[in-house]
Amino acid sequence: STRSPIWVGGGVTHGPRNDNNVERKINKKMKIKALYTILSKKAKDGEILFVDSLSLSSAKTKDAKSLLAVLGGIKGFEMVSKKTKNAALFALYEKNKEMERGFNNFGNVEVDEVRNINPVDLLKYKYLIVSNPKQSVEVMAAKIANKAKK
Repeated sequence: STRSPIWVGGGVTHGPRNDNNVERKINKKMKIKALYTILSKKAKDGEILFVDSLSLSSAKTKDAKSLLAVLGGIKGFEMVSKKTKNAALFALYEKNKEMERGFNNFGNVEVDEVRNINPVDLLKYKYLIVSNPKQSVEVMAAKIANKAKK
């Protein structure tokens, strides 16, 4: 066979395999500490924005783009609409299909619920925009308290 390792251009004798598991287990306390650290760093750098309510009138990309332009007018958040990669993470208190569909065409924006926030997403996106801050902070505090008890 021409695929035999002894022939020129043939196969590799003991080539790489895809069965390696590269996942790492992280303790719950370490996850909580990482979440605290990242949130405090973002707050110190002015990369967190609390908004009373976020909604789009319709699930259109045009409306989402105008919302980003409005947010880009806020001091310190000018790059939200201009940054091409990993600009913002919208953390909504509850699921909003219009927001998700409106921002679906943007590669630099992610829309998710507050209860699903994790350190990897916070590090991936520069800005964090949180809707309904009072309820959202309560959800995050309860999530952190529950994990700390376990």
